[in-house]
Amino acid sequence: VVSEMSALAAARRQQLTLDLPERVPVIEADDDRLHQVFANLTGNAVKYTQEGGAITIRARVHTDQIQVAVIDNGPGISVEDQARIFEKFYRTRSSSKIDGTGLGLAIVKSIVEQHGGQVIVQSIPGQGSEFVVSLPVTGD
Repeated sequence: VVSEMSALAAARRQQLTLDLPERVPVIEADDDRLHQVFANLTGNAVKYTQEGGAITIRARVHTDQIQVAVIDNGPGISVEDQARIFEKFYRTRSSSKIDGTGLGLAIVKSIVEQHGGQVIVQSIPGQGSEFVVSLPVTGD
């Protein structure tokens, strides 16, 4: 996903960074669906982050799960919008000028939950957002 998005980020003069641990554990998953999850989250970060901004995709391994975070220093999301952002067709007021259907994050949530995981958003308006996907580890 990072290599796919790097040209778009470069065109917006954004720094796109991948931060992975030395060893990433095995998870049982549908590759295509997880690709869709991270393409959506990374694409949103590129789309909503200002020109010249920074986006990091960071993975961390915990005892029984892997957490992958897509972090940006874009405009952030209001607390009111954070409560509804994963609903179908929900669009924030600030996103009305940007193309989209309001389905992307609902699909992300559905796919992640189908894999036994969860997705959360942490955001501070004016400072950026962090979407964290937690997935269960199933092997070495």
